[in-house]
Amino acid sequence: MLARSPRVKALFEFLVKLAEGIPVVGPLLGALRSAYEIYQREVGPHQEAWRALRPALPDRGKFPGPLAPEHLLEALRAPYRLVPFTGRKAQALRDEMVGSIQGMAPSDCRAWILWGEGGIGKTRMAVEVAERLQAMGARKGWAFRFRGGWQAFFVPPFSTLPQASSYLPFWSRPPRPTLLIVDYAEQRPADELRGLARAVREAAKERRHPLALLFLMRAAPAGPAAGHVADALREAGVRYETRRIPSLEDPDERRGLFEQARQQFRQILVPRDAPAPVDYAPEALPSTPLALLALAVLAAYGLRTPQSQDAAAILEDLWERREQLCWRSTLEAQGGREMLQTPDLWAEARDRIERALAAATLGRPFAAPEEVASWWREHFPLQATTADGRRLDPGWRSA
Repeated sequence: MLARSPRVKALFEFLVKLAEGIPVVGPLLGALRSAYEIYQREVGPHQEAWRALRPALPDRGKFPGPLAPEHLLEALRAPYRLVPFTGRKAQALRDEMVGSIQGMAPSDCRAWILWGEGGIGKTRMAVEVAERLQAMGARKGWAFRFRGGWQAFFVPPFSTLPQASSYLPFWSRPPRPTLLIVDYAEQRPADELRGLARAVREAAKERRHPLALLFLMRAAPAGPAAGHVADALREAGVRYETRRIPSLEDPDERRGLFEQARQQFRQILVPRDAPAPVDYAPEALPSTPLALLALAVLAAYGLRTPQSQDAAAILEDLWERREQLCWRSTLEAQGGREMLQTPDLWAEARDRIERALAAATLGRPFAAPEEVASWWREHFPLQATTADGRRLDPGWRSA
C-alpha cells in the first residue's frame, strides 16, 4: 500500500525536510528514505503484479448487499456461490483435483484443462476447487494461515494488462501456494499462453510454493479452435490433464437443484402477489446448471417456458420476460422515464445492453460501469434521438 500512496510519500518528504537540521533525526530519516526507496523499487512491482489478478472468491464470500431483481445476473456469477454445488460426478471431479493439487511439490509444473459447453459449470468448478483449497488451509489453524495458505486468482487477458510480461516472474514464483485460473482459454492468443506456460516452467527450481494452472474453455482440447492451449503446455514441458465437466444427468439431482433455487428466488425476489410458482417433471428439466437456474427464476415468478429443456430458449425467455423489464425499471429510476418513451431510444438501449451482456459472457472483462460506457462509445455509438434531438448518455446507462 505504501508503494502506491502519494500521501505517504509527500508526508515522508515533508518530515525529512523538517528534520534536516536536527543532528540525530536528520541522518535517521535519511536512512529511512533510502529504505523506502528500496521498498518502492523491490516490493512495489511485486504488489502491482498480484493486484492485477482477480481473486477467485470475493472477500466476504457472499454477494455484497441484499439480493434484488436488478442484481440477479451478477449474483448468479460463480464466485458468489448463491446456490449449492450439485452433482455427484461434479463433486467427485472437484475432490480429485483438490487432492492432486494438494499433493504438488513446489517444483512441479502441472495444469488441468476443464472444458464443456456454455453453462455447464466450468467457472463454478474452478471456484469450488479454490474454495476447498482455502477451506482446508483454514482448518489447519491460524499458524498455517499466517504462513500463507492457498490463494486463487483469475488471470485477466493480457490485452487488458499492458505490463503483463513483467508480471510473469512474480506470478510464477508465488509467495503462497497458488492456483491461477485462465478462463475462456481457447480465446487467448497462443503467444500469451506460451508465455505463461514457459514462465511457470522456467521458475520451477526457484519456486518455494506449489503453483497449479487451471484452463477453462468451451471447445474440445483436441479440436481446431482450442488445440493451441494444449500445444502451449506441451511446448513448455508442463504436464497437464484434461477433464470434461459432467452434466447433471441424474433426474433427482436436476430436480433437487431446481427446487432449491426456485424456493430461494421465490423467497428473496418475488412479490407476494405473484402467480403461483411453476413446476416441471424431472425429465423436462435441462441438464446444465445455468439453464436450470434460469428456469428456476422464471418458475419462481410463475412463468412457464414451453421449451424447458432447451438452454438457449430458456435464456432467451428469461431475457425477454424478466431481465428487460428489470433493466428498464432501473433506467427509469435513474431519471430516464421520459426519454425511454421514445421507441427508438428504448430499442437502442436494449440492443446495447444485450451486446454488453453477450460480450461479458464471452469473456470480455468489464471491471467497472465506466468500462462498459467506453466500450459502447468505441464500438456501438448511440444514434437514436428524441423529437427534440436528445440522445442517451452511455455513462448514465452503464451505471
